[in-house]
Amino acid sequence: MSSVTMLMLTIFGILVNMALAFIDPTQDANFLPSGHTSAVEFMNMIENRSLVDQRIRPNHNGPPVIVKCQVFISSFGSISEVNMDYSLDFFLRQEWNDPRLQYEGGKQRYITLTSESIKNIWTPPLYFPNEKKGELHTMIIPNKLIRVTPNGTVTYSIRLTLVLSCPMLLTDFPLDTQECALNIESFVYESDDIELQWQPDHSLKNQGVEIPSTVGLAQFKIDDVKVSSRNRSYSRTGSFSSLRAVFHLKRQIGYYLLQTYIPSMLIVILSWVAFWINKEAVPARIALGITTVLTMTTQLTGSRQGVPRVSYPKAMDVWMAACMLFVFLALLEYAVVNVMSTVEKDKQARHRDIETGKKGNKKRDRSSVLAYNKGRGCTAQYVDNCSRIIFPVFFVIFNCAYWAVYTAEFQTMIVDAFNKIKGEE
Repeated sequence: MSSVTMLMLTIFGILVNMALAFIDPTQDANFLPSGHTSAVEFMNMIENRSLVDQRIRPNHNGPPVIVKCQVFISSFGSISEVNMDYSLDFFLRQEWNDPRLQYEGGKQRYITLTSESIKNIWTPPLYFPNEKKGELHTMIIPNKLIRVTPNGTVTYSIRLTLVLSCPMLLTDFPLDTQECALNIESFVYESDDIELQWQPDHSLKNQGVEIPSTVGLAQFKIDDVKVSSRNRSYSRTGSFSSLRAVFHLKRQIGYYLLQTYIPSMLIVILSWVAFWINKEAVPARIALGITTVLTMTTQLTGSRQGVPRVSYPKAMDVWMAACMLFVFLALLEYAVVNVMSTVEKDKQARHRDIETGKKGNKKRDRSSVLAYNKGRGCTAQYVDNCSRIIFPVFFVIFNCAYWAVYTAEFQTMIVDAFNKIKGEE
């Protein structure tokens, strides 16, 4: 072979290598860079940013990238009725396939990248639409984990603490059940480029969301978690893939029973003691009535602390208003009894004057006695005796109606009965 031919072949080889060096691997989703013969070479190419362009998604100009998400709840933070939000500490796990990251792994199942190397590959740009503020944990190192399998499947996990908006309807407070959501959505790429899905896992009761049994709340019980996916459309920017997890939180009533319901109930019962006190003991009955009213006022003020000022009545407001009404009526009852007792005393005094007087005849005296006896049909003592029965009976009736209306079991029974009747029609 002549030297000229050798020179031409050498130049041709150099030109071919230069052309291959400038080929953009993102133009072909199935392009596998040469030299991926070991994990070490793969890591070196990641570190040198010579493997992929992290600005371009996998399957460029092709089908959308399927990003499967899973949420592992570490803990629930405080739930604020005043701010209408709640905090959540969780791991967000994402999984997708990037053909540009395929390599020959041999017996190695996956390669774990460092937190510094993550920025050299493409990752889904996700955000949380109902987030108020958030934190990516960096103690002691950034809490990020990324693994790449030989077929290009990427698993990306990060730990986050977010404060999320949670609009609440407090009509049944504190016997309510709230629904607080965690929304995940693509920020940059539309639904034609990225499709978000919940990661299927048959070991989980709620597909895509895992809540350990050790996770709990002080005032709430996690009844259920519902997951869904959809596309959210915006007028100017387009349609974006979105995931939603809704936590059904049932409030525990134990705290409010001890702090509000039982004390106010005892105050109402205490106000009934006045019905057994002699009506002549004016200072005792007045002091008891005023004390119970003032105590209920203090209870009413305390029950409103830590609760937003809403324009509709809450279940707690209904209870406190009813207790205040019973206590006030008990005080008002003594006012009526006192007036009736005074009238009775005046009648008795006049009757004694008639009996001992020297004026009038026996016929007039007899008519006065009959009129006096007729006027004693409803006495102060009779009102006290009736109050001893009427007040407890009506308070028991109120309790039955209150707990029946505001408990979820009763509401569920009514809804089921309504649906059954509607189905029969």
